Amino acid sequence: MVDYLGEFNEIVQAQKDRARQQDIDDLNAELGGYDNGRTKRFLSAETRDAIRGEGRKGKGHHQLSTLEMLLLNPEYSRIYVETQNRLQELAQAAETALEKAEQAAARDRAAYEHGLERAYVLDDGRHVFRDERGIVWDEHDHRINDDVAAQIEWKGHELTREEFLELRDPMRASDKTVLDIREYQTEIGDMQNQMKDPDFSADDLMKIQEKLAEPMPEAIQHELPQIAEQPGNTMAVELPKFD
Repeated sequence: MVDYLGEFNEIVQAQKDRARQQDIDDLNAELGGYDNGRTKRFLSAETRDAIRGEGRKGKGHHQLSTLEMLLLNPEYSRIYVETQNRLQELAQAAETALEKAEQAAARDRAAYEHGLERAYVLDDGRHVFRDERGIVWDEHDHRINDDVAAQIEWKGHELTREEFLELRDPMRASDKTVLDIREYQTEIGDMQNQMKDPDFSADDLMKIQEKLAEPMPEAIQHELPQIAEQPGNTMAVELPKFD
């Protein structure tokens, strides 16, 4: 059966993508001060005069950074501020999530290390565990040779393979959560620094918007509603002044 609705949605999305790219191209043309043959629809006449050096203060295009020119446009200025605020929210959520994740990881590791105290230890230092089928494994998931396993004198209180996995797997998951949050924090910081770059462009802004639409670590997503509800959490973004 032909998925007409799916095809229609794909066509609509493609049209939106082309329209957005045309907007970026047109804005860049206006910011660059050149005529691309299309109607000027972003910058005011006064702003275009300022870019050409004909404004009241006579600050020309060559004196304005790419970021300053971007923020001359009210719509992109609004998106810029909203994006900065979103990054600030994400940074706060990530900080809270990391604190909780590190505490959970510490608890899981302590439980794991405590459990290892019940494990049988071979002469070479490896911890080994017998599963419900009688097969013996070490902590690295390597099966112990049957001849070696047969020489082990079990006391009956040792940690089983199943018990070991119940301790190890949560610890690994906690460690991964911490790592994922830290990596996402680095990405947030990189985007925040990029937005302060004088060469930051409309295309860069759209790329950050696309990046922010991608999935984030669940631990950070979980903290966002609480961060958004906190009073006074909106960051005051100081836009460049065109002296």
